[in-house]
Amino acid sequence: MISEIVDTGRLKFFCSANPKLGGRIKALAEKNRVTSFKQKIERNRRAAAPVLFRNYGRDVFQAIRRATASIGEWERGDVMSLMFIAVAENRLNLADADDRVEEFVKVHRRRPRVYGESSLDKPVSFDSSATLLDMLSTESGSWDVNMMASTGRRK
Repeated sequence: MISEIVDTGRLKFFCSANPKLGGRIKALAEKNRVTSFKQKIERNRRAAAPVLFRNYGRDVFQAIRRATASIGEWERGDVMSLMFIAVAENRLNLADADDRVEEFVKVHRRRPRVYGESSLDKPVSFDSSATLLDMLSTESGSWDVNMMASTGRRK
């Protein structure tokens, strides 16, 4: 397996023969070496931030719960989950949780919905003319068995 792109001896000779270009090559090679080393360290780093392991994670839970207390309960759990992930990925410091909670609310609201954006007039399945509005307009809020005829249309 070849470990070098250019023979080291030839590169040194070229750099000494062309000092201006050689200096530039050496500077870029050093920058590349440092970047490569940082990437290697980052790959070997733990995924979870050490703050999660302190006090069995209670500190993180308390900080995020306190930061999300003013959010409606229908979206609080999702925002808290996004914040836990950000702490684990070292993108959020606990001290900044109160200040950055709105950022996570915006991210949550922008995320695509599980079932997609759907119209109430869209057929529920490809072989039926029943719509979501038909389903919701029944008194029980569930499918009415007598609603469909054998052709798939409402009675």
